[in-house]
Amino acid sequence: MARLPYLKKSDLQLSEQHYYDEISEKRGFFPRPFSVLLNNPKAAVNVANLGSYVRFESSLPDQLREIVILTVAREMNNAYEFTHHSSIAKNFGVSSDIIESIKNKITETLPEKEQLFIEFTKEVITSAKIPDILYNRINELIGTQGIVDLTVTITYYCLLARIMDVFEVTLEPNQDSLL
Repeated sequence: MARLPYLKKSDLQLSEQHYYDEISEKRGFFPRPFSVLLNNPKAAVNVANLGSYVRFESSLPDQLREIVILTVAREMNNAYEFTHHSSIAKNFGVSSDIIESIKNKITETLPEKEQLFIEFTKEVITSAKIPDILYNRINELIGTQGIVDLTVTITYYCLLARIMDVFEVTLEPNQDSLL
């Protein structure tokens, strides 16, 4: 059970209900992390706006973005994001083998490009001291805008993971954890 209530649109004052609409507009449903954040609607919409950029406007290719999100979720032991993004990743063409490799933390057999992005993600999470050789290799692959988007994506999902940890956000009742 979450430490704060999962709020719905009807729980908000009429003057605040537009925040709910803004958050749900692109997502097609209202994720539980944002239902908890609605306890402070302005914070919820600002976090969601960054998430909308990361998910729908970033320069990262969809498959790489999802591999990075799954890596963050796995490294931070966040079942909510790992479960939700496993199906999203599959929809964008990430193979079940790659998803299972990330889940099991056995990524040495993956293609080099995927390994590089997973390694970069892990470095951001654990130390934020990216070795020059890794930074330069990623920069060669996706350029300056891409490396900014990559770093924003990683840190955004770290933010969400910590929010969910603090407020003990759980999966929706009809979902089983994939972690």
